Amino acid sequence: MRSEVMNFFKLKQTFDYLGYFETPENTQLIENLKQDLSQGGLIVVSGIVGSGKTTLLLHIQKEL
Repeated sequence: MRSEVMNFFKLKQTFDYLGYFETPENTQLIENLKQDLSQGGLIVVSGIVGSGKTTLLLHIQKEL
């Protein structure tokens, strides 16, 4: 399926070397989420496909 998507969008470069780049906003968001979680808060993470929800949750999981 990946090759079909790449052909459809006429992409030449693969996505094997994508990374996560933390911005000051991301850092503040993670700190706020950690504080809320440590106080027993309920957190809902939503967003469009590819917006980084899973990456954010994995990062928070490592921190905790």
